[in-house]
Amino acid sequence: MNKIIVGVIVVAVVVLAGVLITGMEAPEVPDENGAVEAEIVAEEWVQNNAGTFTDREGEELAHISTREIEEDIFDVEFEFSSRFSGYGELADDEVAAQVITPHVIVVSVEGGEVVGAVTDEVFDEYEGEMIDEDVEENDYETTMVDVYFAIVEDGQERLTSVEREVLVENKEESALLELLERPEENDYFTAIAEGTTLNSFVIDGGVAYADFSEELDASGSATVTMIRDQIESTLLQFDTINDVEISIEGETEEILQP
Repeated sequence: MNKIIVGVIVVAVVVLAGVLITGMEAPEVPDENGAVEAEIVAEEWVQNNAGTFTDREGEELAHISTREIEEDIFDVEFEFSSRFSGYGELADDEVAAQVITPHVIVVSVEGGEVVGAVTDEVFDEYEGEMIDEDVEENDYETTMVDVYFAIVEDGQERLTSVEREVLVENKEESALLELLERPEENDYFTAIAEGTTLNSFVIDGGVAYADFSEELDASGSATVTMIRDQIESTLLQFDTINDVEISIEGETEEILQP
C-alpha cells in the first residue's frame, strides 16, 4: 500500500514539474547571427548605394553599433568621411567643396534587406532627399586652415604649413583629418605613417584629446618629435585649443617614445 502511495506521489510530482516547465517562457537570447547579417547587409548597401558615400568619395567606413529594434529589425550605425561636402549623389551642375567631411549614417535593416538609411539625421539616403526642407544641401561655410607637414631645407628638416579648405563646423577635427592625408605638394613629407586613422577627437576645457590607430606609434627621437610637432601645430592654431593630449588605441603612456 505504501509503495502505491509513493508511486502516485512521484507521478504527481513529475506531472507538476512538466506543467511548470512547459508553462515557463524561455529566456530571450540576443539574435547575434541576425545582427551580424544586418551589419554585413548594411555595410554593403552604404558602399554601393548611399550617395553621400559613393558620389562624394567616402572612405574609412567603420561600424559603431547595432541595435535590434524589434524581432529581425535592426538599426546599424556607421561613421565615415567623404572628400566632398554635401549630401547624396552629385548633380551634373553641382560644385562641391573638396573638403574632408565626417558623417554618421544609420541604416535600417528588416528581414535581411535595407529599408531605410539616414546620414547625420538630416539626409535620407534611401530616398535621396533632405529630411528638413529648411536645410540646403550646399549650405556649408568653409574656411582655410593650416596643416603642418615637413620639408628639408639646407639639409635640415623643418615644419611648414600648407593651406587646406575645411568646413567651419568641426574645423579642428577636419584639419586633423587633412593632416593624416599624404601631402600633395612636391618635396613635402610627413612623419605620420600611412594608414593612420583618427579613432576619436574631443575638445574639453581647451584640451584636444586625439586618439589614433596603432599605425601612429613610432620610435626614434627625430620621428617622434616630428609627429608630435605636426599634430600639435595643426591643432594649436585654433583659439578653442590650448593643449593637446595624444593617445594611441586609448593609451597615453609609453607611446611615441624616442
